[in-house]
Amino acid sequence: MRRLYVFLVIEVGARYVHVLGVTAYPDGAWTVQQARNLLIDLGERADRFRFFDPGPGRAVHRAFDAVFASAGIEV
Repeated sequence: MRRLYVFLVIEVGARYVHVLGVTAYPDGAWTVQQARNLLIDLGERADRFRFFDPGPGRAVHRAFDAVFASAGIEV
């Protein structure tokens, strides 16, 4: 048995789930890259996002917040 971490984002209004990545060793650099990938994949649709809630037990890097803030998304 091995523990894996899944990084996903849920669009509440659209009921859509974005599975961004799976890893056994999440770190700050990995989570920041996943956030960048999400914004790239969304393209102009990123304008629909206003808030991002990382949830409880948050263990992400400050640069992660900066990625969303640069797109005008409040963390």
